[in-house]
Amino acid sequence: GTIRDITGPVQAEVLFKAGVDAIYTIDGRPVTEGLIHIKEGKSSKPCPVGSRSVLFVEERDGCFHAIKRN
Repeated sequence: GTIRDITGPVQAEVLFKAGVDAIYTIDGRPVTEGLIHIKEGKSSKPCPVGSRSVLFVEERDGCFHAIKRN
């Protein structure tokens, strides 16, 4: 499967193995482990940043939630 086939919650490690180069919070903190929640029916869409595939998340109630960065 590809990154688009993954629905959460999923371990960050699984996203890295699927091709995500980095996971960052909106304020720029790197996330290297833990559960990432991806909305049901939504795919996690990493953003191309330079030549890297970066997934952005926001922290709510101690959990990371994948978000779409505009």
